[in-house]
Amino acid sequence: MQLMPTTAQWIAKRLGLKHFQQNLIGQIDTNISFGTYYLKYVLDTNDGQPVLATASYNAGPSRPSAGRMSMRWKAQFMPSPSPLPKPETTCRRS
Repeated sequence: MQLMPTTAQWIAKRLGLKHFQQNLIGQIDTNISFGTYYLKYVLDTNDGQPVLATASYNAGPSRPSAGRMSMRWKAQFMPSPSPLPKPETTCRRS
């Protein structure tokens, strides 16, 4: 998972890792545990909204929530799924 060095350092501090080195983020187990920790963090801080969590993961945790506060909107970002076409309304070519 992609993590900025400062974010990885922040996660290490939150997890209580005193001797964290940046090269550890290239190890698969460290990378996945840090990435999933951070994704859970941004999901929790964005009221479980996956679109806002994704934006936070990529742009920084305060960006989407700052935009949401400044625009004073209460959004539900889970779009309703499009209905599937019914077989009787689908045209077939012979």
